[in-house]
Amino acid sequence: MISRSLLLLGALASACLPQSPAAKTFAIDTQYGTLFFRGSADRVDNGSKYVIHTRLRLTFDKTQGVNWVDRIDLTTLALVATRKTGTDNSPTEMLYRRAQTISAQFTKQGDALDLPELEFTIDKAIVEKATYVGLNVSDGKILWPIAVDLR
Repeated sequence: MISRSLLLLGALASACLPQSPAAKTFAIDTQYGTLFFRGSADRVDNGSKYVIHTRLRLTFDKTQGVNWVDRIDLTTLALVATRKTGTDNSPTEMLYRRAQTISAQFTKQGDALDLPELEFTIDKAIVEKATYVGLNVSDGKILWPIAVDLR
């Protein structure tokens, strides 16, 4: 009888406590040219907005041909939302871009480091219009997209 009372009391207490917003975790395990990306992004439903938390580890691979450089000095991590305006060959419309400053240097083959955990906020209305929502890093000249759709 006591254990049943405790179960009921626990259920009642948890029902009365505010629940954390629903979160969706996106695994990141991809590459673009000279950078490999590993980690995750959590998208938390926060009413009319989504809050996206990033955890990323980057590895430099000088042997790749795309975006080949001898050194990388990343300065931004950005969240972008885009929309295709027509067929595959038509331009893509930028609906949203929010960049945050980072500092990450890669000079040797195999250099790897963890970026700081960052948080981005985006309106749900923008996400609903977008055909792609994702992250990218840049050194101010070259862009490395992180090809994981966060919609």
